[in-house]
Amino acid sequence: MLQTWFCRKPAAAQLAMTDEIDAEVLARFGTIMKPSPTEPSSATMVQIQVIVVARRQMLTERLALENRCEESTLDMVNDLLIKRIALCRRHCGVLDAELQAVLKADPQIALQYAILMSIPGIGPTTAATVLAEMKGWAAPTGQRSRHLLDWPNEPGFGIYEGKKDDPWRAGRGPEQPLHGQRQRNTVEP
Repeated sequence: MLQTWFCRKPAAAQLAMTDEIDAEVLARFGTIMKPSPTEPSSATMVQIQVIVVARRQMLTERLALENRCEESTLDMVNDLLIKRIALCRRHCGVLDAELQAVLKADPQIALQYAILMSIPGIGPTTAATVLAEMKGWAAPTGQRSRHLLDWPNEPGFGIYEGKKDDPWRAGRGPEQPLHGQRQRNTVEP
């Protein structure tokens, strides 16, 4: 599936938004760029996506209810809001349990989830969200998840360490500091 906003710039410099122009731009883009087709998401991945979205909506609703509870001055309203907040928490727990069950049901997705969980700072919610929102993670080859094993704990280190093509350095040589930082004087003893 192609998005017209992605196709407009490389295919034509048209910014109007009509079905006729979009169809023309998409056809021209397909002829010129010959994009590879994307596979539809698996049924398991669709379930993960739906649960992640529902969980996010539940958290947004809970936050709104908590804010209303802080602003409310009536005890009766506060009691009702507190009950709804508790219900949202319970529903989040149900969604989390279902999400874990769905993640473990598919061996390929379970492997990718385990790889994401092995990265320092990535918890269950973030790992599930990454799986749900990044296209290509459920590919049978798992190529997109394999490179995560090479991710460093800190930017600028790892498989590119000391190499000129280090993406964190963005083409700067070793003598040039990153992001306007002052270069430290280091003297070898």
